[in-house]
Amino acid sequence: MLKLLHVPKLSNSLFYTPKRDKHLFLNTDLPNWLVLNQNAAYIVNLIDGQKTIADIFNILVSLNAKMSESELLELFISLKKHGIIDDDDLIEQKILASKKISSHPKLHIVHIKLTDECNLSCKYCYAESGAVAYKSFLSLDELKKIADDVKKITTHASYTLSGGEPLLYPQIFEYMEYLKNLGNTIYLLTNGMYINEENVSTIAKFCSVIKISLDGSSEEINSITRGKNSFDSAFRGYKLLVDEGANVQISMTVTKANISDISNMVKLFGSRLTLQPFFKTGRGAINDDLQITGLEYYQAMANVDGFKPMARIGELLEGIKNRGGLQSALWRMERSAYLKMVMYFLVKC
Repeated sequence: MLKLLHVPKLSNSLFYTPKRDKHLFLNTDLPNWLVLNQNAAYIVNLIDGQKTIADIFNILVSLNAKMSESELLELFISLKKHGIIDDDDLIEQKILASKKISSHPKLHIVHIKLTDECNLSCKYCYAESGAVAYKSFLSLDELKKIADDVKKITTHASYTLSGGEPLLYPQIFEYMEYLKNLGNTIYLLTNGMYINEENVSTIAKFCSVIKISLDGSSEEINSITRGKNSFDSAFRGYKLLVDEGANVQISMTVTKANISDISNMVKLFGSRLTLQPFFKTGRGAINDDLQITGLEYYQAMANVDGFKPMARIGELLEGIKNRGGLQSALWRMERSAYLKMVMYFLVKC
């Protein structure tokens, strides 16, 4: 329990950014965060590792601030709880928890890139997939062996199947069936152009989520980044999945070419639409003229009726807040990606 004579210290892992009248304090090591108003942020600014809480209270009294000792203590308790101050104990608890978890490791997520081959050549593709002269991929027996080995580690795993275009893998449906029979969940990342009346029921049956990439509400806009004559086939595949009752989502990579089309995409796909920014990786590195700033991204979403980008930031943060302390390479990459996304929203690039 904190007392007035306690000397609070700010976390060494503190990320801070203001946004209008709100102030975000984020402990990137835990991770945990707190959004404060201007008055509370001023109090945090008074923490220097030398002043006691009583000293800070006296400063507030001299400024005629209307805050009681109990209210100030309540604020500092919240700051400690969220790792903004005195986070040493919290981090130590995380480390101890991670040691317990790591002694019994479990594999939960498996990402299988089935092929490099793709019928498209998108300008931002991180894998730089496209037409290939030599088709090289794991055989079905090799893929089954991977699934069998994973089964020895965990009773259930979530498999993400991607490419290239995964539906170009010759035996993809046999592999899906094998994975499902082992009790796994399947997520399919596809351009949607190979979904047809013959295979749609199979895809809907085996896949818990199907995510189709589309960058515009029309052929004209979508073709800028994804190539000509790609919209109609992808949209047809989407409609077939919806009619089949599948859990299908649309993934839109936001660029200078389609930023003004977000409203139309929301009207067309509603809650099935997911947005992601353009990143300079793969082919994106040579097409950086398509990149937008974080401010442009934020403003574009804020201008869409019913869309609240700040709420989305909260969802992103909530997704990593107080998650298990296992500091694996995957966890560090995931945490870094989330934090970059948060800063992408909040800070002008």
